[in-house]
Amino acid sequence: MRLKHKMLAWVAVSVISIGSMNTFASHIAMIGEETAILTKQNGQKATLKLGDKVKVLLDENFHQSSTATIDMDGTYGYIEKKDIQMQQIQTKVLTDNVYVRKEPSTVAEVVVQLNKDERLIAYHKYTDWYFVETISGKTGYIYASHINEENLYLLQRKDIHIFNTKAAQALAGQAVKGDFYTGERLNKDPEAAENIAVIAEKLAVLITKNQDEVLLKAGDRIKMILDEDFHQNTLAQVDMNGTYGYIDKKDIQMQQIQTRILTDGAFLRKSPAPNGEVVKKLDKDEVVTAYYKYVDWYFVEREDGQQGFIYKSQINESKLYLLKRKSNMNELNIFLGKGAPVEVVTWSEASKILPRGGNAVIEDVYTGKSFNIKRTFGSNHADIETLTKADTEIMKQIWGGFTWERRPVIVHVAGRRLAASVAGMPHAGKDSAPNLAYVGGRSAGYGYGINLDAVKGNGMDGHFDLHFRGSRRHADGRIRATVDSVHQAAIDIAAKYK
Repeated sequence: MRLKHKMLAWVAVSVISIGSMNTFASHIAMIGEETAILTKQNGQKATLKLGDKVKVLLDENFHQSSTATIDMDGTYGYIEKKDIQMQQIQTKVLTDNVYVRKEPSTVAEVVVQLNKDERLIAYHKYTDWYFVETISGKTGYIYASHINEENLYLLQRKDIHIFNTKAAQALAGQAVKGDFYTGERLNKDPEAAENIAVIAEKLAVLITKNQDEVLLKAGDRIKMILDEDFHQNTLAQVDMNGTYGYIDKKDIQMQQIQTRILTDGAFLRKSPAPNGEVVKKLDKDEVVTAYYKYVDWYFVEREDGQQGFIYKSQINESKLYLLKRKSNMNELNIFLGKGAPVEVVTWSEASKILPRGGNAVIEDVYTGKSFNIKRTFGSNHADIETLTKADTEIMKQIWGGFTWERRPVIVHVAGRRLAASVAGMPHAGKDSAPNLAYVGGRSAGYGYGINLDAVKGNGMDGHFDLHFRGSRRHADGRIRATVDSVHQAAIDIAAKYK
C-alpha cells in the first residue's frame, strides 16, 4: 500500500516502526483487518494495513469504548478495537518464588525463578498457562494464578501445543470419507446444532481418509468433535453427518459450544449483571448452547430458543475458553437492545435502570452516532460523563462542539432502549482537579464550588445532563427545580424513533 500523504509517512515512523520503542514496556496490538483508520487528536487520519503494529494504552476506559487509544511517542490517536488483535501485554508477578517453565506443566524444566512485582510480557494463553518473556529475554510458561490477569483475556488463546506434523498426518489417515455440511445446510440440520466452528481464513482444506481434499471458504460452518485429543493436536476432528474428517485448527473459530448447567436454580438473565431481568430459572444438567463470553458472563441459548446471560460459576466452562470474548460495552448494549421497543420511562424508574456508577450508550436520534457514558451524579436528573476522549470527540461531532442544545437520544442500557434528552454542555467541573474537591474556575462559568468531575482524562471538564420523563432541572439561585419543557419535547421525539 502506497503512502498518499505526509501524515501517513509520519504515522509509519511513530506507530508502525516500533522497533525503536521500548517494546518490553508496551502493550502491542496488530492490525487484524486489511485496512484500518487511525484518527489523531487533531482529526487527521491515516490508513494502516494488515500486520502493522501499534502501541495501545490499556487504561480503565479501554473496556467501555469501541475505540482504543494509541500512543504515538507521547501523542495520541484512536483506532476501532474491532480492527486490532492484542499481541503482547505487560503484567506483573503476584508472589515470590514463581517458576517460568519450558513447557506448560508443573513438572516441566524450570527456565527461571521470579519474585513478586517482576515485570513480564505475556503473549498468549494455553489452557491455564501463559507464554511469557522476562525483562532479561528468557521465555517460557507461567501458571495463571501467579500473574496479574486483569487485561490478559485480550490476548489470543492457543489450543495447539504439540506441533507434531507426523501425528497430524496420522490423524488425517484415520478419517472416513463422508458428506460434508457447510453453510445453510448445517443451519437446517437439527442434529448439527452442537459444537459449531466457522472457517476464519479465506480458504481451508478438509482432509478425508482417502486423502481427498474438500475446499472450504471463509464463513462456512462445520460441526466439531471436542474430545480429549482436541487440545493436543494441530488438526481438529469434524463430524460430517456421522463420519469424520480433519481440518487445521488455525483455520477455524469456534462459534458455539454445547454445555450443561451445574446447579439448580441458576438464573438466565437478559443482561450480564446480577440485577439483570430474569428470563428463566434453569435446572441442573440442563443443556444450553454458549456463544461467547462477556467479562464473567456467557451468552447462551436454551433448547426452546430462549437466550440470555448466565454467570460463569453456574455453567461447565471446561471447553468454553475456545469461544470468542466480547469487551465492547457499546456494541453489547446495542446488540442486547436490538428489536426492543423504545420505552418512555419516568425519572424514578430510569434512575434504577441507570444507577449512579452505571454505564450506558447514548445514541443520537438525528445522526445515529453513539458514544459511551457513565452516570456519576444527579438526583433530579442524571449527571453523566463520557468515558474516553474518543467518546467526547463523537459527542462534539453531534453537537458541533459543547452547547446547551437539547437533543433527542436513545439510551441503550441493560438490554433496553429508553427515550431521553441530553444537553451537550459539560459544566460545574474541572478535569485537572480531584473529584468532589472545592475548586475555582469550574466549567461553563460555574466558578468556585464542589468539583463534579469523576471521570478523568476524557477531554471534558465536568458533567452534562441526561433527562427522562418528569425529571427536573437543578435548583439554581432563584430558579426552582422544575421540569424542563424543551427536554420533555425532545423525549417525545425520541419516543417515535424506529
